[in-house]
Amino acid sequence: MPRTVSLLAGLLAVAAVTYKFRLDVTNNTTDIRRRLEDAKSTLDHVAAGTASKYPVGGQREPPALSLLGESKRYVSTRLVPSVKSEWNAHIASAATSIIHADIPGHAKKIWDEKVAPSFK
Repeated sequence: MPRTVSLLAGLLAVAAVTYKFRLDVTNNTTDIRRRLEDAKSTLDHVAAGTASKYPVGGQREPPALSLLGESKRYVSTRLVPSVKSEWNAHIASAATSIIHADIPGHAKKIWDEKVAPSFK
């Protein structure tokens, strides 16, 4: 049970961090696109010779991105492969540790130190 609780807590923490990171990236991307559109419109006005302090046309909205599509793409291209590679590394490490463990030697040592003296 404690292992299940810690696993669920870890998954919840990862989900929260991922959600916050995605939200920050989306907000920063929207801000950068808005600034680029403003700079482009200013440069267009300067190039056309109609520059003024307040360019006509205002701000154009950046194209709307599908939140679900972006989330799906992020999960399939970045999150799943990174989690998969970490999982595989941990499993390989555990398997190597089990293979190289000297369980009979440790058992004999414990027997000789703890159990055998009580029979003498």
